[in-house]
Amino acid sequence: MGSLQSKAICILGMHRSGTSVLTRGINIMGAYLGKEEDLIKPNFDNPDGFWEHAKIVRLHDQILGFLSGSWDMLATLNDQWWNAEEMNYYKELMKELVREQFSDAPLWAWKDPRSCLLLPLWKNVLRELNIELSVVFMTRHPYEVSSSLNNRNGFQENISLAMWTLNTLSALKYCEDENVRFIHFDRFLKEPAQTIEKLSESLHWLAMSSEELENVQNRIEQHIKPALRHSHIDDSELEMAPKIVKETYQLLLLFEKKPELFNDKNAAIRQLYSSYQEYSQLFCKMNFVPFTTKVYLPTEEGYSEMLVSSASSKADGSRQEVSIKVKGKLHQGEFRIDPVDIPAYVEIESLQLLQGDGKSLLHIWDYKNGFNELNELYDIQLLTRGNQYCFVSKTYDPQLTIISPVTIENPVIKLILKVVHLPSELGAFISQHLISDRLQKEIDDNRRILSALERKTENLKENLTEKLNDALSTLQHNKIAYSKELQNLLEMNQAKEIYLQNIMEKLEASNKLNNELEREMLAIQQTISYRFMRKIGRLKNRFKSTNK
Repeated sequence: MGSLQSKAICILGMHRSGTSVLTRGINIMGAYLGKEEDLIKPNFDNPDGFWEHAKIVRLHDQILGFLSGSWDMLATLNDQWWNAEEMNYYKELMKELVREQFSDAPLWAWKDPRSCLLLPLWKNVLRELNIELSVVFMTRHPYEVSSSLNNRNGFQENISLAMWTLNTLSALKYCEDENVRFIHFDRFLKEPAQTIEKLSESLHWLAMSSEELENVQNRIEQHIKPALRHSHIDDSELEMAPKIVKETYQLLLLFEKKPELFNDKNAAIRQLYSSYQEYSQLFCKMNFVPFTTKVYLPTEEGYSEMLVSSASSKADGSRQEVSIKVKGKLHQGEFRIDPVDIPAYVEIESLQLLQGDGKSLLHIWDYKNGFNELNELYDIQLLTRGNQYCFVSKTYDPQLTIISPVTIENPVIKLILKVVHLPSELGAFISQHLISDRLQKEIDDNRRILSALERKTENLKENLTEKLNDALSTLQHNKIAYSKELQNLLEMNQAKEIYLQNIMEKLEASNKLNNELEREMLAIQQTISYRFMRKIGRLKNRFKSTNK
């Protein structure tokens, strides 16, 4: 990277100007944008992809937040803001990001419309890394940009035109002495492959063979088609635009045809920027900061930018209604709401679920039900959940989840709320103190709970000791009683054994006597039988003698 072998392309242009489709064409030509998983995913308003590196966009938001700005800011940043000592920290983050993500790429590019406001910091970083920078500026009719912002964010025309003027003049001013080429959205959609080829040749990006070039052209033609254009406003309608908008756009048309005149017009650009800077002071005094409320429908993988609906308003502290026409089916169960996209203090009076006509009320979340189905998902420093749901957000992405009681197609979500913009450092300061106060309250509550638990533990200990002593005393008493009873039983058993022994002895003597009697009876029987038989014999002999 230190030998100018690496080249970087910055694609500049206001939001909704067609920078995404241009970046895709430059990517097909061979410029590396980063790993696919690091690029921001497509969503409903840009289904073909943003082609933005998520880490770069996130870093841009951090820098703008530090500078009290945002992507939809209207006031200019401070003069020479990029030379402030605090910017050294962000420069190091940028260098680390470039080394980590693009060190192996001979030609790489990045696109984020926030670069229009932050280009000086990139120029310093790339110069210190010895990386060659070229810039491609995408131009689109300011009224087409305004129409697109109104469709996506609900911005009013004057706000969109002010944003377009700020981003365009900032980018032109910061591109001074840079190698810049200007592309018009209309002409690019008609001849995308030829436009990319001319850019590559004029800015010396990549050398390609005729076969490689033909392959790239075919791929570009397949991906980039005139059907990507959703609205068309003729340049003749520019006559109705404010003078500063008209003059700025005319300069862009001039630079598209004759880019060599760009540096000759630096004085005119600086004059227009100074004029807008004076106008922008009015926005600062009005404390006018726009914000966007978003509703996300869930998918199997979570929440996706493909299923998001939004509406915008201004953070002026007044009570206001913000209605979001949800695109798609809201199913019974959880969905997500991002109430604001700026650091802010927010009071939500009620949140309503309505039929698609915006009139028939289906459900309401307010003080009556204690906002009990609102749950903090991310960056919600909850203050109260009473008559209002009040919180502070210190970042650009506070998130709530809500439970829908019904399933409905294309409903309307209406919020009645107040929003007060907080500069990011003030939001962080307040959040830190809120966190400190909450932690201190939790510590005090925990101490009270611990003290109460200690008292209960001591009482339980005393009660248990007393009950244990009573139980031991009872057991000892029962032991003595049971021992005596056992001794009595043993003695009774011993007496029974002696008595039984006597009976056995008597029984044995009786058996002996009985045996002796039986022997005597047998002897007697034998004696009687013998004498009787002898007597019978004598009688027989006598009988015989008589008969003779």
